[in-house]
Amino acid sequence: MSPMHAEFTILLYAMKNSLQLGVTSMSFESDCLQLVKLINDEEDWPAMANSLIYYLFLLCFQFLLSQESGM
Repeated sequence: MSPMHAEFTILLYAMKNSLQLGVTSMSFESDCLQLVKLINDEEDWPAMANSLIYYLFLLCFQFLLSQESGM
């Protein structure tokens, strides 16, 4: 597993667990420029496609929860 893949895995874990705890407003930072570019859709990483899809799912789920709570 590459360092970027490891950092993305931890980001997904943190997002998922925050949502499970009822947190709907989140902010994450990273010093992994490749990961930031991947998330900001500036680079294409086919090997990370599954993780990126899961990230987008969590992001949409977080948005829906925040809309329900009136944030």
